Amino acid sequence: MIARLRGEVVELAEGLLVVDVDGVGYEVRAGQHLLDRVSLGESITLVVSTQVKEDAITLYGFDSKEEKQAFRMLLEVKGVGPKVAMILVGSLGLEALSAAVAAQDLRALTRAKGVGKTTAERVLLELKRKSLPVRFTPTGAVAPAAGPGDPAFELALARLGLRRSEIDDARRLLVREGLADAPTADKVKAALRLVKGGA
Repeated sequence: MIARLRGEVVELAEGLLVVDVDGVGYEVRAGQHLLDRVSLGESITLVVSTQVKEDAITLYGFDSKEEKQAFRMLLEVKGVGPKVAMILVGSLGLEALSAAVAAQDLRALTRAKGVGKTTAERVLLELKRKSLPVRFTPTGAVAPAAGPGDPAFELALARLGLRRSEIDDARRLLVREGLADAPTADKVKAALRLVKGGA
C-alpha cells in the first residue's frame, strides 16, 4: 500500500492532483483546502490512504497523519465512503470537523457539498463518543494555540458557515470567557456554543 508520496505537482484538476515521483505520475484525490494552497511545479509531501476496490485503486492525499486518521474514522461510519469522508475532511478541515462533531452540529456537516442530512446524522451519532485526532507539529509537540483571531480559527468558523460578524462576535466572546489561548479545536467548539447561545 502507498502511504506517503513526495514529488512535484504536475497536474491540478477538480478534486485531484497528479504528483510526479521520479518520473511516475500518481493521481491523488485531495480536499479543496489542499488544492487551494498548492500550485503546478511545487514540491509536495502527502500522507496517503490507499483504497482498493475490485475495479480500482484510488489514492487519497492529506497534509497530515491526523487528517488521514480522521478520514479512516469516517470510513468506519455506516454509509460513508471515501468520497464523502474526503469531502468532510478536505472541505471542512480537521479543526472545524472536530468542533462540529463535538458540538453535534448537524447544520455544519450538511453545509459540506455532497453530505446529506441522514449521512451527517449518522456521522454525529457514531463519532459522538470518539475524539477526532489533534494535529501535531513536525516535532511531535502539540501545536501552540494562537489568539482567537488566528487564521486557522477563523477559517474553521467560515467553513462552518459563520458570517464575518459572527466570527468577530465569537472572538470577543472567547476573550471574555478566558478562552483566547485554548487550542484551536476547543476555541471553535466554544465559539459555536457561545454564538448559538447568543451570549
